[in-house]
Amino acid sequence: MVSILIAETLGLSEDLVNLEKAMERTNTSIVSLETSLEIEDEIIKQQKTMITTLDTQMASRQNYIEFVAEHIETLIEYISVMKSEGTTSSAAVHLAENTPKDD
Repeated sequence: MVSILIAETLGLSEDLVNLEKAMERTNTSIVSLETSLEIEDEIIKQQKTMITTLDTQMASRQNYIEFVAEHIETLIEYISVMKSEGTTSSAAVHLAENTPKDD
């Protein structure tokens, strides 16, 4: 209040009002930026959660693939034993002989 009286006395009241309006706009902009940052932080948290979920799903799928691969290998070994004993069908032998093996 004293600053306004001094400003009026010096003929600077309009400049002071303009300065106060500019400060209000600046404060509004700061609040808006803070809100935007909070929203971006929340989005980043959600994205991190999604990445963690995807990593977990990928690991689970990889474990399942390894599980199935082990069982296929066991089946091929079983068919090979049956072939050597002469107790298997030609389809099973064909499967065992033509299934790609990992190196």
